[in-house]
Amino acid sequence: MKTRQFTIPSLFGPMPERPEEKPGAGRPINLGLLGGIIAIPLLLVGALLSYPYTWTRRFVQNRNEAGFRERMNQTGRTIPWDEAKRAAAQQTGTLLCETLSIKGPSRLWWTSGIIAEITPFPFAKPSDNEFAFFEKEFIPFANWCREKYTDPVSGTAKLVVQPGSDKKAFWREARQSGLIQMGWINQRAGG
Repeated sequence: MKTRQFTIPSLFGPMPERPEEKPGAGRPINLGLLGGIIAIPLLLVGALLSYPYTWTRRFVQNRNEAGFRERMNQTGRTIPWDEAKRAAAQQTGTLLCETLSIKGPSRLWWTSGIIAEITPFPFAKPSDNEFAFFEKEFIPFANWCREKYTDPVSGTAKLVVQPGSDKKAFWREARQSGLIQMGWINQRAGG
C-alpha cells in the first residue's frame, strides 16, 4: 500500500544560488500523513495562544511607556505637541523619532539643535526605506543621539506629549513635520 505524503511549501523563497551553503534551504518539509495530522492542530493552538500573548505584551508596553512619560514629566523634559510642531516648522529645533524596536514603541523627542547640521554620523533620510534607520551603518548615529539627546538621565531632548486622540494622525503629522528617525539599537552595536 502506498502512503500519501504531504509537504509544506517553503516560506523562505527560492533555493539559494549555492545550495551547499545551506543544505535543505528552500526545500519543502515532508511531514507525512501522521505529521500533517499532528501539525495542523498544533498550528491552530499556537495561533490561538498568540492573541492573549499580544494583548498582554501591549498592556505591559503601554504601562511602561506611561511610567516613562511620567518620569520625563517630573524632570521637566516634556513639551506639548503644538509647541514642538511650531518649533520644527520654524526650523528652530529638530523632531527626533526614537524607535525602540520594529514593533514599537516609538517616542517623539524635540531638541533645540538642528541635528542634521551637527551630527558627525550619517543618518537615514526620510526618503530611505521605512526601516533603514535600523541598518548597521546608522548604529553610530543612533548611539550618538541616545547619549546626547534621548537618554532618560543624561539626554537633553524633551519628550513630545502626544495628544490623546488619533495616534495615526499624530504620527502622520509628525512625519510631515520633517522628523529624523533613529532606532535604539545599542545592544547590536558590536555586531
